[in-house]
Parts: sequence; structure tokens; C-alpha cells
Amino acid sequence: MCAQVLQERGRSVRDIATEQGVDESTVRYRLQRLRAQAADGRQDKPEACNHYAAIIESWMERQTTAPGRPESVRTLYDLLVCHHGFTGGYKSVLRYVRRRKPPPLVRPVRRVETRPGLQAQVDWVQSRPLIIGGMPSSVRIDNLKIGVAQSAGPWAVLHPGYASYAKQLGFIIDPCRVRTPQDKGKVERRGHDVKHVMVRGGERFATIAGLQSAMDQRILDQSNRLLCPVTGTTIHAAWRQDRAALAALSMTLPEPFDVQVSRRVGRDCLVAFEGRQYSLPYHHVGASVDVRGCVRTVEIYRRGDCIARFPRYTDCGF
Repeated sequence: MCAQVLQERGRSVRDIATEQGVDESTVRYRLQRLRAQAADGRQDKPEACNHYAAIIESWMERQTTAPGRPESVRTLYDLLVCHHGFTGGYKSVLRYVRRRKPPPLVRPVRRVETRPGLQAQVDWVQSRPLIIGGMPSSVRIDNLKIGVAQSAGPWAVLHPGYASYAKQLGFIIDPCRVRTPQDKGKVERRGHDVKHVMVRGGERFATIAGLQSAMDQRILDQSNRLLCPVTGTTIHAAWRQDRAALAALSMTLPEPFDVQVSRRVGRDCLVAFEGRQYSLPYHHVGASVDVRGCVRTVEIYRRGDCIARFPRYTDCGF
């Protein structure tokens, strides 16, 4: 319509195309369609989502009745792809939903993306441990008791044992705010996928190994399909870049411990722990040290370095 009005006012097709930033053939084609009053044939084409109308209608119904913030259309798209074999694009699902739902309320958010190797997000999912093969600069965690002793988020008082462990390995603990899962939205979303999207309704697996194998393959397929906004590559390719940017792990990882206490080294160069006395070099007299009770040993740390190691649960008092 804009091109038609400009042409009626004496503007040439070339000027209109230059002003609108399109090709001259596009302007001529549109003007010709307006003069012929031709109908747009795209309106008569069936939508790619028509076959999944019942599933999408059910999903939209749940969004109006479920408490809290509704799910995004991306969740619906993943559901259709993983559970129902949908082969269309995300945009086709988005258009289908937008034509049938009123626009959502505006909810301003701030998206934060980090560079490779800068941050790892941790969440609890009942699965096997994930080994990332390196050490990120910071680890974003929930306010679980083993990590946070008091308060939460930026004001959290870290658990001494976990803080000592992080200092020894060389990463920063960055707790989330209370009831704010979007503070670590990447891992929250992937945990949601693992629990609700990857396993299809009605599926049965004979063994845990069979379930794990199917999950591994579906997660790999999804990571090769989705794109990373920071690198522009697939999520899987971005993950490989992220691993290369991680700091190297130390040659020996800290031994697991069930208790850690802070003690001051006495003038006799001894520290007390579990009813026993442990001796340290004299230059540690008066210093504050962390004493860890490990499986078979007692380890004593100062400023993140192990300065002594003794057998645990012996009959000796010293």
C-alpha cells in the first residue's frame, strides 16, 4: 500500500525500491498484484501444525489454568519434536500459537550470557554425575545447606567446608537468590527437558542402561539442533569450545570429607580434633587452620594448602 501511494504521487519504482530497501522486482510484483486484486495464495495453504492441533490446543488450555508463569512456545516445540515426531520449524509453531492466543503480558527480563569457561550452573537432577573435564571460574548453585550456611544469593554466608573446597580447587561460589530459578535458567531448562521432554509418554525401558542410552542420544540430538546465541554455533559445538576454555584440574582432587572444623594451633604446635592431638611445624603456631575428617585420614589445611595428613581413628592420642 505504501508503494501504491508513492507511485500515485509520481515516484518511480526505482525510488520506491531504494527508499524501502527492497529490490525493484519486488515493488513491481506487489503493485501488479494490487492492480489485479489477486488474493494471497499463502492464506489458503494448510499450516504445518494442523496435524497436531489437538495437542497444541491442550497445551494452550493448560497455560491459561496453570498457576505461575506460563511455559514458552519453545517448550511446546520441544514437546512436539521429542514426543510426536514433528518435523516443522519453530517459527511455524510460534505462528500457529500467535494466531490463536492473545498477546501475552509484557514481562521485561534481562538475559545474561557468559563467555566460555566463565560459569557453570549446577542443579539437582536424579541422574549420573556429569564430568565436564575442567574447572570454570565460577559455579552458580542453589542455596542448599551443604553450600550455604546462612542467608542467600549475594548475601549468602557460605558453608566453611564447601568454601574451603572451592578455594582449594580455585573456583568462585555464586549462589542464586531465593526462589529465583531464572538466575540459573540454562541448567533449570535442561533439567526440565530431562525430566519432562526427553522421555515420551507411554515409553517403557527394560533396563536402566537402555533408558540412559536413549536419553544420551536424545540430548545429543537436541544439542546438535539448538543454537548458542553467544557463539552462533550449535549447543554441542559451543560446549566443546567451553571445555577448551576451562582451567585444568589439579593432579589430585581433594579427598571426600564428612566434617571440617576450624582450629587455632596452640603454642605446643598441636591442634585438637575428635579427642586427639595432631602436631604441626612450629611456624604455624597461632595460625587458624581447617581440620578435615576424611574416610581414613585427617587432613589439615591452611590458606587452601594441605600442610599435614594423619591416619584417622587410631588408638593414639597424639
